[in-house]
Amino acid sequence: MNVMSQRLWNVHQAGENGGPYTADQIWQLLSQGTIVDEAQACEVGGQTWQPIREVFGYTEPAVEAVPVVHRQPVTRHSPRTHAPAYTSITAGATVLSIAGWLWIIIGGIWLLVGIIAAVNGASNSHAEAGGLALLVAIVPSLSSIVAGILLLFVASIGTAIRDIAQNSFK
Repeated sequence: MNVMSQRLWNVHQAGENGGPYTADQIWQLLSQGTIVDEAQACEVGGQTWQPIREVFGYTEPAVEAVPVVHRQPVTRHSPRTHAPAYTSITAGATVLSIAGWLWIIIGGIWLLVGIIAAVNGASNSHAEAGGLALLVAIVPSLSSIVAGILLLFVASIGTAIRDIAQNSFK
C-alpha cells in the first residue's frame, strides 16, 4: 500500500465540501463521474485546496463527455405512417356507398316495373295477374332498397371511423 492511498482527502465541488476520502475512494468516484476533474482536493488537516487533477496526477477527465445529440421530437403517430389505412377506409366507404345507391336504384326500378305491370294487368281485366305482378315486384324491390340502405349505413360508419382516427392522431 503506497503512502498516497493511506492519506485522507476532503473534496470541494459545486460549492460543497465532502470527505474525508481515501485516494482509492476518490479514484472510484472520479471513474463513476461523481467527482468531476474541476473539483478541488485538500488533505485532511491541510489548508491548501488544489485542483484534483494535479493532486492525483491525471490530465484527462476520468469520465469522457457524452456528446449531446439533438433530434427532432418524435410524434406519437405520424400521419404518413397511417395514410394507407385512411386511404383504404375511404376507398371501402366509397365502394359501399356506390353499391348502396345502386341497390336502391335497382330496387326502385324493379318496384316501378312491378307497379306498371300491375296497372296494365288490372286495366286489361286480369286483376289476379296484376296483383301477382305487384307482389312479385314488391318483395325483391324492397329487399334491394333495404340492402342499399344497409350498405350506405355501413359506409357511413367506415367514414366516421376514419374521421375519428384522423382526428385522434393529429
